[in-house]
Amino acid sequence: MGWLHKVLHGDDAGEAASAPPVPNPGHLVPPPLPKLPSHDPAAAHKRGYATKVCPSCGAKIPQLSSKTTVCHSCGEPIVVRSGEDGLWHLMREDEIMAFEERQEQIRGEAYKADEEALLEAGFLIGEVQVDVVGESQYQDALAELAGPHTKSGTLVPVVALLSREPEHPHDKNAVRVDVGEVTVGYIEKTNARQIQPLMQRLEQAGHPAWVRGWIVGGWDDDPGDRNYRVRIDSLPKVD
Repeated sequence: MGWLHKVLHGDDAGEAASAPPVPNPGHLVPPPLPKLPSHDPAAAHKRGYATKVCPSCGAKIPQLSSKTTVCHSCGEPIVVRSGEDGLWHLMREDEIMAFEERQEQIRGEAYKADEEALLEAGFLIGEVQVDVVGESQYQDALAELAGPHTKSGTLVPVVALLSREPEHPHDKNAVRVDVGEVTVGYIEKTNARQIQPLMQRLEQAGHPAWVRGWIVGGWDDDPGDRNYRVRIDSLPKVD
């Protein structure tokens, strides 16, 4: 894991000592989001067909469907499944399990490649799920970052910086989430307490806590919930 492995599994196996919080100074330039191996913007919109013949008899199918159908020639069921390649795949019922297992394998390989690319670019990545709270207080800032409300909402990738705030008046374990030069929320209290050892080790190593995230929400047609929210990637587990 390179730098992250050294920070978490260095020579010092003891408890991380207290360290001053890392602020968000202007000279901290966030790393650019890498182009991830699994991200194919065109794939989700291709939705052509990998084949156009019946998987049982080989007859050409005159009218393709995205739902399970029946072959006009042999009468056998034709199961339709979407693949990770952005295409519809036609198969027999006894081929479904093998197909799904292959898609899961492809997703696993892509996720591993994504992790390696993010780590190489300087991002934290791991298995500890974390939540951002308090976004309701930062809606103006989020709107500036994400743009206006839309009917379908938004999903904007961002680079966020996590910073400890031990002098926070309400929570000495507070971890602030900044995007660019603005604060967009805080890590939920339980998560913030759990990641303190990680944050302290990163501070001691002089490495900012950069994470990949998304601004989501902003639905224009939902008067009951127009807020933007922040989602960030998982963090490494610290024993």
